[in-house]
Amino acid sequence: MADKPKMLENYKTVGERLYDFHNNEENGNSSIETSYEVRDWQNPYNKEPIKAFFVKAIVTPNAEFPDRFYTGHAYELETGHINSKNALENGETSAIGRALASYGLLGSEDFKIATEDEINHSKAMSVPRATTQELSFMQSVVRSMANIGVIEVDEMKKIFANCSDMNLKECYKVVLDMAEKKSKQTRQKEKEEKAEGGK
Repeated sequence: MADKPKMLENYKTVGERLYDFHNNEENGNSSIETSYEVRDWQNPYNKEPIKAFFVKAIVTPNAEFPDRFYTGHAYELETGHINSKNALENGETSAIGRALASYGLLGSEDFKIATEDEINHSKAMSVPRATTQELSFMQSVVRSMANIGVIEVDEMKKIFANCSDMNLKECYKVVLDMAEKKSKQTRQKEKEEKAEGGK
C-alpha cells in the first residue's frame, strides 16, 4: 500500500473501513446498498449547466435485523479536473464512508465524517484558485487558440469550465495538454495523407 500523506497517517480510508466492516464476525449476511439521483445543476463559478449526483448509501450489518441500518448521503458536481469524469464514483465513496461512520467505523477522531477524497479536496481547495484577472488572461489565450484551430470550440468550453476550479498553473497545464493532443492529431493526419498520396 502506498504511503499516505502525513495529514492522513492516522486516517482509515473508506476501503479500509469496508474491509473491517465485512470482516466483523457480528455482521451476518451484511449488505451495502447505494442509489443515486442525477439533477441538472449550475456551475457555481461560470454558471454553465452541469450535472449534480446525489447519492445515498445504506449499510445493514445483519439481514436478520433489517430495521437496524445506517445511512450516508453525499453529492458531487460534474465539474473540475477530477469530478468531470468521476463525480458519481466520488459521491458513492463519500456516501458509503458517511454510512460506515454512522455505524461506528470512523475515519479517525479528527475526521469523524469526512472521507479521504473530501479531505484531499479540502487540501486542494487551500491552493489559491486563479484570480479573475488570471482567468481572463487564460480565456483570451484559449480563444485565440480556438480561432486559429489549435483547439476545438468544444475543448475551449471544457477548459473554461475546468479552469474556474483550478489555480493558474493547473489551468495552464490543461491548455497545454489539449494543444499537444491537437498537435499530435494534426501530425498524424498529415502523415496519413502523405502516405496515401505516395501510393
